[in-house]
Amino acid sequence: MKLGMTSLTLGKFKPEIVAEYAAKAGLNGIEWGVSDLHMPLLSRTHADKIKKASEKFGLEIFSLGSYCEMKDRDECIDTVKTADMLGAGVIRVWAGNTGSAHTSDEDYALIVENTQFMVKEAARLGIKIGFEYHHGTLTDTAEGAARLAEDTGAGLYWQPAGEKSAEENIAEFGVVKPYSCGMLHIQNYTPENGYGMLSEIRGNLVKYYDSIREEDFKLLIEFVKDGDPYNLIRDARVLGEIVQKN
Repeated sequence: MKLGMTSLTLGKFKPEIVAEYAAKAGLNGIEWGVSDLHMPLLSRTHADKIKKASEKFGLEIFSLGSYCEMKDRDECIDTVKTADMLGAGVIRVWAGNTGSAHTSDEDYALIVENTQFMVKEAARLGIKIGFEYHHGTLTDTAEGAARLAEDTGAGLYWQPAGEKSAEENIAEFGVVKPYSCGMLHIQNYTPENGYGMLSEIRGNLVKYYDSIREEDFKLLIEFVKDGDPYNLIRDARVLGEIVQKN
């Protein structure tokens, strides 16, 4: 089990500063987000800076956190090229931008076709594709996410929903776990309160960890309260304690 973060957790900071805080937090690696500041598509300059910072602070490049919605074939190609440039073994993608109940058959077919293409292109380079598990997309239910994974050959990320109980989240994860790409996003977020500290949901986090303790997952902190680097360090300490003590 390795601990990490998404770079956009500290989205206002340059890559070397993000890497420095990740190292201070005792994390093993980073999912680098596609953004103008962190990793623009096809930017060799940014890829080199990230690789240099990762080496300097002893961090792995876990994945590329893209916002490719699988509707544009050229974007799919550019995203794979970017991940290869960066040396990322996994690409996070999005399953469209509408919920499963509001996506037409035509759009579903387009997303499936483009994902199948991207999975094959990425596999040639030793890269896996994983869909974000998120409302407002085709992975807005566990059953829908599993179906999409079956239809495309892509894997799935997962993250517990703050508005659901630990038991509900674990039951959902049981459905999608066979399709997991090994990446879990961890956050304390509810629509009512926004982002909080992981210490506030320690009990639930212990339950989540108990359900995966025998597996080989990367646990990635995704966003922290106020975007504060020191809250990242505090959250990483909580997550590290849970992994070490349980």
